[in-house]
Amino acid sequence: MYNGGFFRGKSFADGPENECFFAIVWGTLIADPKVQMFNQRKTSFTIKYHEKAFINVVLWGESEAATVASVLEKGDMVLCCGTVTKKKYTVRKGAESGTEKVWTDLNPQIIIPMPSIEFLIAAHTSDALNKIIDSGESSKASDVFESAGDYDDEEQEEFQVTI
Repeated sequence: MYNGGFFRGKSFADGPENECFFAIVWGTLIADPKVQMFNQRKTSFTIKYHEKAFINVVLWGESEAATVASVLEKGDMVLCCGTVTKKKYTVRKGAESGTEKVWTDLNPQIIIPMPSIEFLIAAHTSDALNKIIDSGESSKASDVFESAGDYDDEEQEEFQVTI
């Protein structure tokens, strides 16, 4: 099993030849990010999110996401949320001249290195919730909510946590 994935949101129009949609992608960087200067800064890298599935990630300008991307390295696991654009183009040179192809980019608004997510989950998981998850038994809501300080004494039904 590969540690990666792609969640595709609803499509929206970006012209007659282009398709856009919101996506959440997580996977492994296959190379160090490239930072180039044009009229503005361009930071780019590629994520492998399944055995043979890749997506190009491109950030233009100065942003928090571009700053995070510039410190990533090959092999790092990341989660990116943003807009995927698919643009059709025609090859102009070489053996494939005249062939129509599609170029796909993810333009993320958020980039989160996976170790950060693992740290946050570990830091914010209550002891009571861990006990329920580990045992697989039913429990009252008060077992979890009391440990979080969000429980009032009203009668609560039992619930089952399944992982």
